[in-house]
Amino acid sequence: MLKRADGRARCPGQSQERMTSDELFWLDPWSAQGQAASAKLLPVAPELRRHAEQAIVLLPGAPVQSPPEGGRCPRRHGPGARRLDLIGMKFQLAQEICWTYAQAVAQQHDEARHVETQNILDEISSMFGRCQDSAMHTPPQRENTARSGSARTGLIG
Repeated sequence: MLKRADGRARCPGQSQERMTSDELFWLDPWSAQGQAASAKLLPVAPELRRHAEQAIVLLPGAPVQSPPEGGRCPRRHGPGARRLDLIGMKFQLAQEICWTYAQAVAQQHDEARHVETQNILDEISSMFGRCQDSAMHTPPQRENTARSGSARTGLIG
């Protein structure tokens, strides 16, 4: 489901115009472009993350060998797998934040649910909330990820 015939990553409904993993990594999920990417990425995000997490677990145990001609050593795919996991997580967290905030707004004037509403908002923005989860996993320096070997993987069309 996530591979083309040539083995490259793909998403359902992918058009000719694709975004690289680097572009997706830095894309603001709340921007207009991010919302368009979200609509395409969220249906496959759980599967994307499962595959990425499986690669993160399995790649360190891959045998060290010379890469096939024109290929790369499997151990070097670890940063790319982490990047894909973070991309999926970022868009999933953004969706969870949207849903949770909508719930808080819907009950903001209900005095009987004041404490519940406050807890919902804390879930989003507290020190251990969803916004912090998202920020914690985003590297502070854009240059570091631009040098990653997976920056040219076309994922979203």
